[in-house]
Amino acid sequence: YEVIKNPRTIYNFSNDLNKIILAKNYDNYYKYGIHNDEMDILRFNYPDIEYRKYNNQFTGIDQRELLDHLKQPFTVSYSTIDEYYRCSFRYYISNILKIKQENIDDFYQNIGNIFHYVLSKCFSDDFDFDQTWNEEASKYEFTLAKLILLDKLKTELKYDIQIIKKHLSYTTFDSYLYEKRFSLPIINNYNIPVNFVGVVDKICYLKNDNHTLVSIVDYKTGHLPSNLNNIIYGIGMQLPIYLYFVKRSALFPNLEIVGFYLQKIINKEMKVVKDKTLDELKENALKLVGYSTDKEDLLEKYDVTYQDSAMISGLKKKKEGFYAYSKVLNDKQINKIDEIVDKNINKAVNSILNGEFLINPKKIDKDNIGCEFCSYRDICYKKEEDTVELEKHQNLDFLSD
Repeated sequence: YEVIKNPRTIYNFSNDLNKIILAKNYDNYYKYGIHNDEMDILRFNYPDIEYRKYNNQFTGIDQRELLDHLKQPFTVSYSTIDEYYRCSFRYYISNILKIKQENIDDFYQNIGNIFHYVLSKCFSDDFDFDQTWNEEASKYEFTLAKLILLDKLKTELKYDIQIIKKHLSYTTFDSYLYEKRFSLPIINNYNIPVNFVGVVDKICYLKNDNHTLVSIVDYKTGHLPSNLNNIIYGIGMQLPIYLYFVKRSALFPNLEIVGFYLQKIINKEMKVVKDKTLDELKENALKLVGYSTDKEDLLEKYDVTYQDSAMISGLKKKKEGFYAYSKVLNDKQINKIDEIVDKNINKAVNSILNGEFLINPKKIDKDNIGCEFCSYRDICYKKEEDTVELEKHQNLDFLSD
């Protein structure tokens, strides 16, 4: 056969092949500066072949397969709901596909487990600090460097327990539940069993006439959120979710919420403050952070020092009422918070069961809270237009609507 060199390319066989040929020409042009007439011919006929473009969006999932895939009863929790509202694709990767990043240092997670276990036992009559600590700490392996830090944290926890027990002298509440587990059914559009689960670290209560006064405390070993302004978006709802659990349980007849708080157990090194001892600084760091009822007769039963509280951070009263920085709520506001949580939980559950897992990280003001601490950035290829910008709220302004 005759050898034909540099034959004329025939373009009427396949559009897909033509686009591949054009892409190869683009490669040669952008990498090596090689230009030829073939590229011009093809570029004229195929002006947009999405060269170097990638559609990163979640393209959907068969809902029937999704419902069959989910273990039943399907369970959700504060952390999974929070993750879903921060970015629904992040939830999908973590909780549906169950892709977990390897070699993550889980030291502080293990510390959290040890602290919570010891704190759940510390008010028992036969409590022995060292024995209880060793009982839980022996479940984990630590490097020598981490053991040194662990010993320091152990000393801190021992001191913290002394302060927490000192708080007992500030309250008339006389009954407590520790590590109380809750599981509530969530009615959904698909009539499949869904349970909302969680554990409340400490529930303090007092039977008062025919009512039960209740305060909720959650221990935190990590970051301590300063407010609840993002709960309107389903984010940062941990404390209100504990309120949600307690209000829907049958534990307390004629329930009245007195307060719900966080208590930071691991604190940074104390900075020197004039006229303050180290013990005073540490005790101040262990004050409860959260929201209290504005009913002073009930609040006084939980904290007899409430007018200038030795137990609750930022709680102080003046002649005309509480100072503006005091976080106090009336019954209507507390009920509104509960309604917001209920609505957000149901909305998230139905959206998950409907297979809605778009890449939609949330941004509030300058903070991209959807991508914060996310392990899946190499998977989602997030674009700027994927980010959902939300209005910033302050001082729970949405409770006045």
